[in-house]
Formats: sequence, structure tokens, C-alpha cells
Amino acid sequence: MIVQKSKGAVGLHIILAVAFLILVSSLPTLPVNKLYDFGKKGEAMADISRISGAISRYKSRTNEYPVNQQALLVSVGGYEPELTSLPERDPWGNTNTGVNGTGGISAYCYARTEKGFAVWSIGRDKQNNSGGSGSSLPNANFSGDDVGIISE
Repeated sequence: MIVQKSKGAVGLHIILAVAFLILVSSLPTLPVNKLYDFGKKGEAMADISRISGAISRYKSRTNEYPVNQQALLVSVGGYEPELTSLPERDPWGNTNTGVNGTGGISAYCYARTEKGFAVWSIGRDKQNNSGGSGSSLPNANFSGDDVGIISE
């Protein structure tokens, strides 16, 4: 007995095969994008840790936090500058994100808080979701896709 396929079934098989190929070809891009963003967050946190360490050293030497990040580039009290340069861009390409004069010219935001300081990147969305002055910064974490350190 010979079984004949209808012309509609062949068309359906072609559509299903194309849909399957599209689905399979898009799967590898999903985790790669997340890993890429994860890597950028790690890179930002490395920059932020370096700046935060310099701020802590500045505080231990002068007994006060710097007014802005540029103070870390200047000799104070006979000590060498804490940093020789500040990052010009964060991993997402953000530049000069100083907020209300607290950050100055740097890729990262800096603000003194009631108990310490915060350094953060405005992240991929290029929006400062975490505030600008010390009183408006969160006590425990950052908002949106902002990443950073709050030190007490």
C-alpha cells in the first residue's frame, strides 16, 4: 500500500523545521548576553573597589573623606596621591557621571553619606537610579542596574 502525503502536510513540515531552526539558533545568544553583562559588572566593581580603597586610605591619613574624587589625585599632608588617575569610562561607556558636584570628573559617582561614603556606576541604562547626595543614598543597596559600594 502506498501512502501519499498531502501537499499541506509538506508545507507544515517546512514551517515547523524553519521555526525549530530559528529557535535553536537564538538559544546560544541568551546566556552569552548575560555573561557579557556579568563581566562588565565585575569590571566596574574592580574599578569601584580601587577607588573605595583610595578613599579609605585618604580618610585614614586626613581624618576626613575627600570632597570629591579629584582630591585622591593630589598630595595631602606629605603623602603621595592616593591614585594617579581616575577611570574615564565605566564598562558601559558612561563618562563624567559626577552627581551634583560630588563625583567630579570620573566615570563613577561618589558621595559622602551620614556614616561613610558610596561609590557607584550608573550601569547599562545610563540612569542614576540611586540618588545623588548623601542623604538620598540608600543605606544598604543600589537601585535599578546601578552597582557599587557603600562604606561605613
